[in-house]
Order: sequence, then structure tokens, then C-alpha cells
Amino acid sequence: MKNSIYISQHVPDELVAKYELSQAANNFCKNIVDLDYFSICLSIPPSNVDNKFKPFIDANSHVEYHVCRVFPHKGLFRIVNCILDNLWIYYRLLCLKEHKVWWYNIYSGNLIAYLLSRFLSKKKNFVLLADYNPNRYNNILGKFILSSLKSANGIISLSARCSNVNKNFMSIPGIIPSIKIQKKKGVLHSNAFLLSGTLNENTGLGLAIEVFKQLPTVQLYMTGILSIDKKQEIEGIEKQCPNIHYLGFMENYQDYLNLLSSVDYVLSLRNPKSPVNTYNFPSKILETLAYNKIVISTIKYPELKGINYIISKYDVNELVTLIKDILSSKMDDKINSCLDNSSILSQIVTEQAWIKAFEKIENK
Repeated sequence: MKNSIYISQHVPDELVAKYELSQAANNFCKNIVDLDYFSICLSIPPSNVDNKFKPFIDANSHVEYHVCRVFPHKGLFRIVNCILDNLWIYYRLLCLKEHKVWWYNIYSGNLIAYLLSRFLSKKKNFVLLADYNPNRYNNILGKFILSSLKSANGIISLSARCSNVNKNFMSIPGIIPSIKIQKKKGVLHSNAFLLSGTLNENTGLGLAIEVFKQLPTVQLYMTGILSIDKKQEIEGIEKQCPNIHYLGFMENYQDYLNLLSSVDYVLSLRNPKSPVNTYNFPSKILETLAYNKIVISTIKYPELKGINYIISKYDVNELVTLIKDILSSKMDDKINSCLDNSSILSQIVTEQAWIKAFEKIENK
């Protein structure tokens, strides 16, 4: 019998681009809902979702989408609306018979509701921790959030590198439905490279540009969110370098998957010296591996133990040399091993792995 509630933050797919939300986070939350492990899911979208969003229940997924936008969602009124969101969550939880609550992250937008549920109800409260950065916890609000994580009855984290945050802890780097893991071994066909997601210096935008300026015959495709200034800069670079292509933010997720299918290599160029990258895990990596595409990463992730991918230093010259070696057949054995990770992925990130993890944490 189902006895757990999931407090999510996702929105219907067609609204992700409108509110400039994370497509990866939205996909993750939807995949968790689709596990059919929870008896009910309450989705409270982030505070940048405005008055135009109306509460409703999705008849297909049975997700209750709710926001309180009693006042104009600006300035201090925005804070008041968010407080009302929290009070509504707490009230809704009290009305439900289920005894276990899973929260997608603890952040300013749900902190009050979490504290009320944790200390003023008999329910057990767990956290699905997708975003952890201790540098954010230096102010008063951050200390409350960190304390909340430690007080949770258990945590499942996408990063294995924050195991000290809670005694009842497990790590799974992400979720890929088993049906989306390609069983057929990957095949090289384009020698094209892809960089996607939120594009900035922290995620390797500058590094990628400098590398592919030196590789004029190799195609680099980029898609994702760029600041206005960076977008203008990239437009200028495209004119100088015909092998560099910025395709904008793809509102239709299927368009992105089609692009992913068309390339051979996907770049994950996180700066290992940046504190924010010390604890996070890029979900794009799993998505790439599920398509049996080759990942080139500047960080060696403990979460990917047993998975074959290529590691490079976060350095222009090192990465240029690596790509030349890859394309000149010097690394054929390594490339061949990276074209099929389906077996290990099926063991560690599919539905059954998550259901077992939820049950283990809840029953410990």
C-alpha cells in the first residue's frame, strides 16, 4: 500500500521555457512522479512562476499543481505569496493520511512548509537532494536550510559527495526510465560535438569556444540558456568560426533529443576548481549515456563508478589534443568501450533502483 507523498517543483513541459526553468530538473521530477511510487504528488512551482499560472490537477499524472498568487507577484507581495504557498502545503499535508513526505530539495520556496511538517506534524520527512552547495549556507537562511537537511529522516542525493549531510543517506546520480536506455551499441556517424544546458563560464562555455577555434574542421553545436551579452558575443564568434553553432534554447524537448541523436560526443566541461561543481552532478551526462553517446568530462565523478566515459583536464591545450587523438583513431579501444553503458545504467539509475532506494531510506 502506498504511503508516501512527493512535494515537487515541476511544471507542464510547455511552460518550462516560458518561465526559464531548468529542463533537466523538470524532467527529473516528472520521471520520479512516473515511478508510481507515491500515492499523491503536490507540485509547487518556483517563485518566478507568476499570477498567470492557475492551480489544477493533471488528469493523466494525478499531480496537483498549486500556487497562491493572491497578490500581484512583485516585490514584497511576491514574498507574501510564497509564504501562502508554504502554509497551503502544510495544510494540504495535514489533510492527507500518508505518513511519509519526500521533498524535492529544501530551499527558500518550501522551507517554511518543511519546518512545519517536520516539527508540527507526525509525518516523517525525507529529502530528494538534487542541488547541494555548502557555500550557499553561510547566511541565516542558508543555515536554516542546512539544519533542515540534517534534521530530515533521510536523504537520497544525486551527488555522493555530500554524504556527511545526513546519517540516513544514499546516492543515485539521476533517473533514466528503462525504456529510454538504448540497448543497441552506439555507432559513430558524425564526429560532431555538443555542449548543452545553462551556458556560462562555470559550465565550460569559454573553454569550448577556445578549443573549437583551434579545430576549424570539427563541428561544435551548443544549445541552452545564454545571457543577452553572451548571446551577442557568440553571434560574433559564429561569423568568424563557421564550425561553431549556437542553436538557442530548444523549447521542444524532442528537438533536443533529435540533436543529441545527431552527434557523437557530448561535452561536460565543468570547472573542477569552481566550488559549485564540487558537489553537483550534471544530469545531461546520464541522458547522453542512455543514448550510448560518448561523454567527455573535465571531472571524474564517483557517482559514475563502473561507467565508461572520457576524462580531460580543464585546459584548452589538453582538450584540443584529446579531441585530435579521438578523431585520429588513437583512442579507438577507449571509444569502443564508451559506446555501450546500457547494462550498468540499467542497474543503477532505472525505476527499480529508485524504488529500492526509497524503501530502504524510509525503513531505516
